[in-house]
Amino acid sequence: MKNKFIIVDFSFAILLIVYFFYSFFRVTSDIPINDDYAVLENFTDIINSNSSFEKIKLIFKQHNEHRILYDKLWFFIDYKLFNQLNFNHLSFIGNLSLVGIFIFFFYKFKNKTTNSFFLLPVAVLIFNFSFYENITFSMAALSNFTVVLFSLLSIHFITKFELNKRDFGLSVLFLILAIFTQGAGIFLILITISILIYKKEKKYLYQLLIISFALILLYFFDYHKPFNSPEILETLRNYKFRSFLFSFSFLGNILSKYLIFTNDTNESLMLSTGVGFLFFIFYIYTIKIKYYKKNLFVFSVMTLIILISFVTGVTRSQLGIDMSIASRYRINSSIFLICVLIFFNENVSRKKKYLNGILLLCSVGYYFGINLPQREYLEFRKKQNYFGVMFYQNGNYNYLNGFEQEYYDKVLVKAKESQTYFLPTINKVNNELKFSKRVEINPDSYQNKSIMSNIDKIEKLKNSIYIEGWAFIDSLETNDQKVFLAVEDTIQKKKIFFEAQKVKRYDLNPYFNKNNLEYSGFIFRIKDEDLPNAYKKLYLLIENNSIKRIINPNKLIK
Repeated sequence: MKNKFIIVDFSFAILLIVYFFYSFFRVTSDIPINDDYAVLENFTDIINSNSSFEKIKLIFKQHNEHRILYDKLWFFIDYKLFNQLNFNHLSFIGNLSLVGIFIFFFYKFKNKTTNSFFLLPVAVLIFNFSFYENITFSMAALSNFTVVLFSLLSIHFITKFELNKRDFGLSVLFLILAIFTQGAGIFLILITISILIYKKEKKYLYQLLIISFALILLYFFDYHKPFNSPEILETLRNYKFRSFLFSFSFLGNILSKYLIFTNDTNESLMLSTGVGFLFFIFYIYTIKIKYYKKNLFVFSVMTLIILISFVTGVTRSQLGIDMSIASRYRINSSIFLICVLIFFNENVSRKKKYLNGILLLCSVGYYFGINLPQREYLEFRKKQNYFGVMFYQNGNYNYLNGFEQEYYDKVLVKAKESQTYFLPTINKVNNELKFSKRVEINPDSYQNKSIMSNIDKIEKLKNSIYIEGWAFIDSLETNDQKVFLAVEDTIQKKKIFFEAQKVKRYDLNPYFNKNNLEYSGFIFRIKDEDLPNAYKKLYLLIENNSIKRIINPNKLIK
């Protein structure tokens, strides 16, 4: 019976993992995002540099508060293997750290959780679409996911019951890797030193102090405070209460159902702050019962996350408390909740069957209530990325995904000249954002009745026009609807019709308080050669469940 239970638990977990990576390959786009451009420029400069000293200097170059040598290592490996960078490969490597975290927990606790669901809830929390900011963002995936894996491994080896040279060496190795993967690795120094003091390992403690001192000197050599980073003393003076709220919200972020299209920030902040406060009270409780004597590893991991939460509250709260529920931070809260799960697995042994029912119900509820719905942002980002590249290929860099488009343009030009990276080809972009086909339609079969619709964008490209918007017939499902565009030829007094490419619109259901509008989005890319010589008026047509309607949206093509 026990073996059958393990097989079921493991099978469900594997299914979740397979679906996660299936979804990843559907939404990834080999297009840099935000800070990817800074790393791309840095890597291109490394490749172009003829001086070994300059190369080393560039490798150690600071990115915001971080020294991301691990990211750059994979940039170099990918470049050497494929002769140019591929951001799909880099994001995939970053997401593989989630597999590493899952395998780590599986082997670490497989003998302690054989009678309860463990792998399923762990998989639900780790392979989590609510991490959307990191998943297809190469630099963030490589840093934010991997630093957690290295931290877990470092704490694992340093908390071994009988510490030896091999375990100490491996702990220090993963400590170094964590530090040069993301700045949060610095906090791991305090945790490992505290562990050695608790274990009274004086010999290893002295060695670690010397190593840590050297690492801190190296990390902060020629260190500059990022220009957009607030002053810590000012934050402590003016944002004391907000810093605490930020820290609690950061800590409870994993249960925040913040969907970017629903504008539910306040509700999400209240929930995450409340959950984070409960997590903190739970942590205080583990200190009171001296849980560190029973499971030093789990207690140390929780301590690390508590430390990161409060330091982040001090360093980030001035930028706005809503940043505390940012998706890129959520992996920390996820690991804390897994530690809570391990604690209850160890301490509620008499009620395993009861616990199993709760774990199964909570896992399924979390997956379908919080995890899976946030996949929508990944699909939105893919469209956003290709939209930016489409305009870039037409001479307009202002739609590239990020906040410093003029800088991105310079980086892309430099990368192309150095052959370190090339944007997707025109054919690839055209395959994602297809040209519209002309169709023959009898407009007399369409009723001139009201439909809900809007044209959000009309943009002129070099040899085509791009039109984007949404439309639906109220009360009807949108899954099978078809949308057409009619362009009126002002000379021949006739209409030319084009069929839309359907795209998902996740913002409409919450806006209209409905649940049937996801497929009401459309785009048209119409070649100039397919348009009449003289035209102005546009008409939208919808065909849905034998109902046909036409409307003039009062938009003109200039």
